[in-house]
Amino acid sequence: AGHLRVLKNPTLQAKLSSAEISEEEVVALAREYIEEVKAAGEGGALKNWPADSAYSVSKVLLISLTKVQARDMAQQRPADKICISACCPGYVATDMSSFKGHLTPDQGAETPTHCALLPEGSSTGEFYRVKKIADW
Repeated sequence: AGHLRVLKNPTLQAKLSSAEISEEEVVALAREYIEEVKAAGEGGALKNWPADSAYSVSKVLLISLTKVQARDMAQQRPADKICISACCPGYVATDMSSFKGHLTPDQGAETPTHCALLPEGSSTGEFYRVKKIADW
């Protein structure tokens, strides 16, 4: 979940991955998604967004927003060297996955913990999976 490829619409992919997108633009796209879902109704087809996973769309939007905030923080407070990252903990066996995930909760905590403990000067605005920077 959260990979840009879940969006089949190339225009949305380009907007959300743009180095120039603003926080307001990400929020506007989130609102557009919500309105499109409301207009489609239960089980209705969506015009611009995938209809099969609100969770995946929320993660894509969150990662885009994380990248925007990392960029803005680096510009506004460069001396603070604050690292802001997004990560995927993997498919974890929790109630959310009906305990079907292949990772234990402890294993799922490894990548978020890795991100929280990155050393000063680490690259900011990255997406991590399995404790490594991953393509988004």
